[in-house]
Amino acid sequence: FLSYVVNNISNMLFKSCLNGNKCTILLMMVVLVRYGTPVLAIQKVLLLGDSMAEYMGQTLESFCQGADISNGGIAGTTAKQWSSYSPNKISECKNGNWDVVYISVGGNDFLDSGCTMSTSELKSRLEDAILNIVYNIAPGATKYLMTGYCIPRGSGNGQRSGNCANPTSYIKSSEALNTVSVVMPTDSTLEVIDSSHVCGSSATSLSDQLYFQDSIHLNAKGYCKVFTQPSVQAALSCGSLSPEYDDCESLDMDIHGKRYDCWSGENTFTLAPSPTDAATCEDST
Repeated sequence: FLSYVVNNISNMLFKSCLNGNKCTILLMMVVLVRYGTPVLAIQKVLLLGDSMAEYMGQTLESFCQGADISNGGIAGTTAKQWSSYSPNKISECKNGNWDVVYISVGGNDFLDSGCTMSTSELKSRLEDAILNIVYNIAPGATKYLMTGYCIPRGSGNGQRSGNCANPTSYIKSSEALNTVSVVMPTDSTLEVIDSSHVCGSSATSLSDQLYFQDSIHLNAKGYCKVFTQPSVQAALSCGSLSPEYDDCESLDMDIHGKRYDCWSGENTFTLAPSPTDAATCEDST
């Protein structure tokens, strides 16, 4: 009977966490009882960059057991902008002493160029942004993590056009990400994991629309595909992944929940844009 009760409570908690509720500690307690795994030390994770970070809300807490998320993402921003921001940009982030800082930059730089920006120019912008974040905006983390982006989807409303509709154009953005090289502080590391093809794309095709809420922004299924990669789970020191997330395709597409914006200080319940809102957010990530 106890097992039945624990299983049902944990299932409800997993779904609640997917909806953005702050339940990390309680969830880990249930996991300890249900699975017999040790409770992990909480990893304080700061999300910085463009809409890949901002639209995630705190959903990563669902995909990464033990993560305590603060979201400092700002939709529409570029690597070039993050290379000059001051710490005041995320002054509302109260936790500090981050274990991991997740960095999502460069997507808008590349898209704004019509997907024609050279590898060397994008690489330079990425490195400048990384250095400013590591040494100025959010210094002191043990690890800084970049996953890049899923290549945009290949069908549906707001489908990419011109060079951005050609899958081979994104080879340059992938090369820029994978060749980033910066001098890190002694006690910090930068880990780069290229997620270009985890949403169903290939060298000759764009991504599957199943994972997107518009042509470039991920839905919950897409975030699940990126952040449940074993390499990403290891980089974030996540605990054992719930069986619920073994099948990202079975998740609800909407990203619900409580989002705390470190850059604005707003603490609100928000929904990421739905597919019907795609026209309002096609040109920036």
